[in-house]
Amino acid sequence: MKIQTRLSKSLETLIQAVIPLADGDRIAFLRSLRQWYLLHLGGIHDDSQRGDGLKLLMDSSLDEIPVTEQSIVQARRQLERYRSGDMNWTLAAVDALITDICVLRDWNDCCVNDQFDLEYVIDTDTCTVVKTCTACGYTLDVVGNARERPGNFRIASRSELVAAGVIENAT
Repeated sequence: MKIQTRLSKSLETLIQAVIPLADGDRIAFLRSLRQWYLLHLGGIHDDSQRGDGLKLLMDSSLDEIPVTEQSIVQARRQLERYRSGDMNWTLAAVDALITDICVLRDWNDCCVNDQFDLEYVIDTDTCTVVKTCTACGYTLDVVGNARERPGNFRIASRSELVAAGVIENAT
């Protein structure tokens, strides 16, 4: 089967069978999302090509992935754009969508330099949660004060975000 045909079928399955589960149990939704990816795209998307969201989905405990209502709303909007043909459904698009779902972003704020998204990450040098621009690396603390860019950071887990007071334990 051609990659584009496989991608098209995967999109419909995602929209019809997986995304509706997001309204229920978070862990069941993430398990279904992981299975969807493995079934439809795992064999054509090399592990080394995975972005932050796919790495988190595939390599982390599902309980550590901070899915929020806002991320699901954003994902549904994106999926409708893919379905309508406004945007191309590619492996890069899959990666971006999974990142939107699995990596906590500040949907109410954006970078002052370039208006790109801010992701919550851990500054591994100080072990603190910060927000960083996905494009230029501009960095803020969790309340919005500019910081020097950390030398090393990684995506923040759900438990780290809860501990920092960014999200509530129930989300």
